Formats: sequence, C-alpha cells, structure tokens
Amino acid sequence: MEPAVSPTESIIQAPVDLPALPRSGIPPWLVEGDGITPGIAWSRAAHPERVVDVSEEARTPAGLLATGRLTRQGVRVVAWLPAAMEISAYRAVLEELGRRQEPLILIASPVQVAMLLVPGWFAAAGSDPRENAAIFASSLAHEWPTLIGAGAGGTPWPGGAYEPGSGRWLRSGEGAFRVVTATDAAVALATPGPVWQRTSLAPAAPPPG
Repeated sequence: MEPAVSPTESIIQAPVDLPALPRSGIPPWLVEGDGITPGIAWSRAAHPERVVDVSEEARTPAGLLATGRLTRQGVRVVAWLPAAMEISAYRAVLEELGRRQEPLILIASPVQVAMLLVPGWFAAAGSDPRENAAIFASSLAHEWPTLIGAGAGGTPWPGGAYEPGSGRWLRSGEGAFRVVTATDAAVALATPGPVWQRTSLAPAAPPPG
C-alpha cells in the first residue's frame, strides 16, 4: 500500500553552506568503493552539524517522507535508498518531496533512478566511482532535490568537476550517434558509430550541435 502524502506546502529553504567543500567542484575525499560512501563520511566529518545521513529512515517510504522536513533546519540531508523497494510507493513520496522542493540528496542504482524520475527532481547517473564522487560533490553545493545513480564498472570518468545538465562523448566520429545512459554504454560501444552518454537524466542532457 502506498503511503499517504501530506498536502503541498509552501516553504522557504535556507541555503546550506559547507565551507570545507572546494569551490572547484573536485571531490576532496579519497575516491574508493562506490565513490559516494567516502564522500558522505568526509562531509559529515567536515561539517557534523550540517550534514545528516538518513539512510536508515529511508528504508521505508514513510520514513523518507518525514526526513524532508530536516532540510528546513539548515542541514544537508543525504540517504542511500534501499536496494529492494516498491517503486510506486517511493515515486509517490518523491512526487510530494518534489512539490515541496525539499532538497534531499538520494542515492540509488542508475536503474532505480531511471524508474524513480518524477517532476521536481534533478537526476544524474555516473559510470564509475570517480564520476559518482564528482556528481555527489556537485550536489552538495546546490539546493535541489537530487537523485544520483551510482554506477560501477562503466566508461571511466575523464576527471574534473561535474557540471549539472551535462553529458559527454564516449566516442565521436561520423554517422548517426546513439544516446545512452551509463547502464547502456558498453553495449553501444560494441557497435560502430559515435556514442553520447547522458550523464544528466533530468533535465536530459542533449548532445552538442
């Protein structure tokens, strides 16, 4: 059964400043594992009073809905979503959070993120730990409700800061190009022709030109 959501509320979000976060957008933590888990640990250690991990609460749709209000207390709220979830129930909660524009940062698999896309959320998906880390570092600097698909084993990230709304060429050249997400990149690269990876899923990043 889907959780009940409360009526849409008009709220004002106070910006959350994380002074230890480099303005360059380059992740300041050691990138290992999935790239995001060490980023959460770093941000909580650097700003223990401003970053809250609500992954435990996010194990249920109702618990996730309740965490949205924490964003009004001048903190950055992050959470890993459960590996097994009822997509329709979580979509209902994300729709409500999107209407409120409560700027949670939620992390899941790229496949889950694609299924959870609803209006009001920015969404991006990485290919590997370094790209995941760059996307997470970017999300810490913004006041948007954000979904991050943490990819693994995909086309290596070339490095640098992640630019919201962007994508990247995996292979350029002549002919019709294919537009893919990180999940489909390997299959596309096994066939001829240019390949554009849509790192930003919402809004969707169009190929240049």
